[in-house]
Amino acid sequence: MEDKNILITGATSGIGEAMARHFCRLGMRVIATGRKQEKLDQLSLEFGDRLESMAIDLSEVQNVERLFDFCREQNWKLDGIVHCAGITMNLPLRASSISATEDIVRINFESLVEITRLASSKRYTKEGAAIVAMSSTASITGGKGLSLYSATKAAVNLFVKSAAMELSSRKIRINAIAPMFVETPMYYQTVEEIPGIDVAIAGSQPFGLIQPKSVAELAEFLLSEKAKYITGSVIIMNAGAAV
Repeated sequence: MEDKNILITGATSGIGEAMARHFCRLGMRVIATGRKQEKLDQLSLEFGDRLESMAIDLSEVQNVERLFDFCREQNWKLDGIVHCAGITMNLPLRASSISATEDIVRINFESLVEITRLASSKRYTKEGAAIVAMSSTASITGGKGLSLYSATKAAVNLFVKSAAMELSSRKIRINAIAPMFVETPMYYQTVEEIPGIDVAIAGSQPFGLIQPKSVAELAEFLLSEKAKYITGSVIIMNAGAAV
């Protein structure tokens, strides 16, 4: 995997940041994107010419093409993409709105559709490239206050299965990772918003909180030649929980 060109979205926090650090340490060339310029600058200082960065908000879906054009300007034809950008939304159904629905659909689902559309082009990706999208076990189990979030992640799962069939003509693979609770700022946000949920998680997730690096290691496998026969799959990381 050394010297591969990998695009990582959502690289300024949580799983995305863990991905950027992991792939740089493996000797890959990373293009990192996120909304926090300060964090991107920090990553650039830490990893030097192994990492290029671009601050961008993917909730504006038209920015996705700007991102791919930036990759092209760097003369980095992509070997892999890990799409980690996303938001959670702990929102009771009675409090939901059209605006909230549009916001979460745009960043959690529409951005993946646009990324995959552009990745299908020979302008941006190498033959045999691979895409990894972040889903969630909430896409299977649902949950109180998670109607919108769960629905967007379920959409990711079915999109991956369908897109894999179309991308196969260029030998491009696409898979998703669906973890239980991962120790990220998003997890701690959920704990603040739903008192007592940390106790419930500890009781239902016997292997404990998933570490972001473990998710990055699974993504590494899915991008590698070792996974060359795997596409259209949703890989569940359940940490011992019933899903």
